[in-house]
Amino acid sequence: TVSTASASGAQAQRVAAIGLFARYFAGDIGGGGLALALTTAILADEAFTARSGTEHLDSRTQNPNVFPENAPWSPYGNAYNGIVRAIRALNAFPPAGTAKATQIGQLYMLDGFTLTLLAEAYCNGVPVSTIDDNGAIHYGSPESNAQIFHRAHALLDTARLIAIAAGDPDREYLARVGEARALVDSSKANLAAAAALVASVPTSFQYKIFHSSNTPRQQNGLWELMFNE
Repeated sequence: TVSTASASGAQAQRVAAIGLFARYFAGDIGGGGLALALTTAILADEAFTARSGTEHLDSRTQNPNVFPENAPWSPYGNAYNGIVRAIRALNAFPPAGTAKATQIGQLYMLDGFTLTLLAEAYCNGVPVSTIDDNGAIHYGSPESNAQIFHRAHALLDTARLIAIAAGDPDREYLARVGEARALVDSSKANLAAAAALVASVPTSFQYKIFHSSNTPRQQNGLWELMFNE
């Protein structure tokens, strides 16, 4: 067993954090939670509710046997705290050379997107809680969407500056896209500032999140729904 309080443990947490973000964004059903790609798109459009147990007008009567009450909240909590802990671990046990800046910059970027997507999907009043390396939970106070977008913007701005300093254009582009998105989400008055942020991003730019059929946890939720349900 590798201790997480080590350089190799920090790398393990980094890899796990990237996987947790992928599960939160587009994860599967068999892996124990519905991702935002399903809940904010398919479920919102009622293409899936007829067989999910959430077809009732009063969602408080949903069937927890076929639609767990913690989905997708559990994938969010896992992703957010996994990323925060990975950043902390990499700062304590940094990799050699420029890898630290590149890896930490990516995690700040994913952390910012995690909060942006959270505030887009949920109503006001969501608490942003954390868990420390000893397993103690530190409960956050309810925050407005504007407050969470502000958090996300700060994280993405940090990621952008780290990427610029590290000469990492791909992560810089994604941080710019995320930062602009958080600005527009906060207020349509920020459209000009958001446009200026992404002006240097090539229109061909893509950031891909990878999934696998290797385990249910790694599957893409839309693929799993279409072919395994």
